Amino acid sequence: MNIVGIFIKALPEISGVSDRGEWVRGGLVIETQGSYPTKVAFTAFGEERVGAVRTLVVGALVSVDFSPESREYGGKWYTDLKVTKITPLQQNQR
Repeated sequence: MNIVGIFIKALPEISGVSDRGEWVRGGLVIETQGSYPTKVAFTAFGEERVGAVRTLVVGALVSVDFSPESREYGGKWYTDLKVTKITPLQQNQR
């Protein structure tokens, strides 16, 4: 899936070490354009994707490819939008 919007903010980064090695997780928030703009938060996992978020400038137009995933915990459902690719756009590429 893909969505285009204005980069609003980077979410805090969390890092650690597992049996597989070091890991890092962060995220970003964008605001969609149109008649009814909405804010959408995404999770970025891995140095490549988190690094891409670090390079973004607030107010930049970006295209975010993502994969939605839902899971149940304690009888409640939680949905996560996992970034697969972030592409900065020129203003005329909408």
